[in-house]
Amino acid sequence: MIMYILLGLGALLIFTGRLMAHMGLQNEKREYLNKFGREKTKKEYQKIEFRMCKESSFYKKLLYIVIALWIAITIEVIITVVLFMFASESSVISAAVLFFLLTISKCIGLFRYNLGLKKSEFVPINPTVQQLNYGNFIIAVGFLFIALSLIISYIG
Repeated sequence: MIMYILLGLGALLIFTGRLMAHMGLQNEKREYLNKFGREKTKKEYQKIEFRMCKESSFYKKLLYIVIALWIAITIEVIITVVLFMFASESSVISAAVLFFLLTISKCIGLFRYNLGLKKSEFVPINPTVQQLNYGNFIIAVGFLFIALSLIISYIG
């Protein structure tokens, strides 16, 4: 029973967090439009991305490692479940690890975004940044709840 509650709560949190992050992004675009009278150009996005990469190379390397692990575990789960039509205990644990890695990658992306904002010319008003941060953090918690529900299903 607890597994289903955590699974539903995780899915609801992912949806709610995605909605909050989208609304925060729309507010950021609106504030930029009000401040500069135009939308951000591709060159300005590239400048911000360059600063993010330059200032957060450690986070970028860590994110690549997490993504590589995520891809490897996804392939393992697909091979186990789809090809062999066998949902073994290892595939349940692998899926739980997969959701833990999604949580970690979401948090690393959040750190990179905040570091990039600190170095950019345009920093939106605090409530906008908070809304984006809370939305992404809620998504990470949703992934964590789904991972916990998978672990509970393995134990039970």
